[in-house]
Amino acid sequence: CGRIADVANAFSKMDGRDMVSWNSIIMGLIQYGCHDSALNLLHDMQLCWIV
Repeated sequence: CGRIADVANAFSKMDGRDMVSWNSIIMGLIQYGCHDSALNLLHDMQLCWIV
């Protein structure tokens, strides 16, 4: 998934992720065709009690 991997890496290092940041990275992954990664992040989002 090319450069989106860099964005996902930066996201994983972020402190204080909120609903907007989670949605942004998930939508970016979907737009670049990284559906499995997006689904994994959605699952992580649920585990972090964001949803």
